[in-house]
Amino acid sequence: MKKVILISLFASASLFASSYHCNEYNQEECTTESVTVVADQSALNEIIISPAKMSLANNDKKAAVSAQFIYSGDVSVINIPAGYNITDNIGIEASLPIVKVSNYGFLNESNSGLGDISVGVNYHFGNFSSEYGLNISTFRYKTTTGDENKGLGLGKSAYTLSHNFAKDLAYFRAHALFSYTLNDEKVMGDSLTAMVGFSRPCLLNDKIRTNMKLTYFNTDETTQNGFTNSSGFKKVDFWLAFNSDTFFKGIPVGAGIKIPIIDEVSYTDFSGLSHTINANKTILFYLSAGSFFK
Repeated sequence: MKKVILISLFASASLFASSYHCNEYNQEECTTESVTVVADQSALNEIIISPAKMSLANNDKKAAVSAQFIYSGDVSVINIPAGYNITDNIGIEASLPIVKVSNYGFLNESNSGLGDISVGVNYHFGNFSSEYGLNISTFRYKTTTGDENKGLGLGKSAYTLSHNFAKDLAYFRAHALFSYTLNDEKVMGDSLTAMVGFSRPCLLNDKIRTNMKLTYFNTDETTQNGFTNSSGFKKVDFWLAFNSDTFFKGIPVGAGIKIPIIDEVSYTDFSGLSHTINANKTILFYLSAGSFFK
């Protein structure tokens, strides 16, 4: 079996880390884009780089380095992931994010610096046209290197197990992802992400692939000493992205947009009553480029 390049190393990236906030006088004014990305930051990165990861799988290279720019409302990230294939089927990965957060906290601060670094290991097998398709399973650990007081990190570690799948079916390529993250309950409940979608060559240029995906994201509420410690979140998003590994020879590139469909926050008030409200919806944009080495 050919070596499968560790594009899934991109998935280990630690992204946004500022906490959510709601207006205490008007719960409808609630911002969640940063906290939901934090809760499942690895899954978000899986989604962003999935086209490049799958199209470059079974590559005979052993190492990869990439760069991503991600923008979502008050949060932007320059992320630098890297990985190395130890064997034909096993690889290691790491990711270093530089985070900038605006309007953070009650003082509306603007902070920037190192975010939460992630490291991981994956197992990969198959290819697009094989009976079982291309499969990449990843286990990663998120550190606490980001300053939680500045909104650059969560201040607690997290563990994520994910599986990414792609297979050629007739005129298109099917994609799927499932990711589950164990968070520290003092910060946030455990979270899961599910994604389904497809890609095919663009009608205007066959060197570029068009990707369309739907994602579902959910976090549990957490309780401490009988009181709700953090809210639960539910999000449904539509992704439209374009990627190519041949437009610039040897440099896989990608660009995309995430459009929120459902963005809900669940919380329990002081009287013990549960509420679900709609949060402010924020569009996310991203650009990515990478390089591979023997």
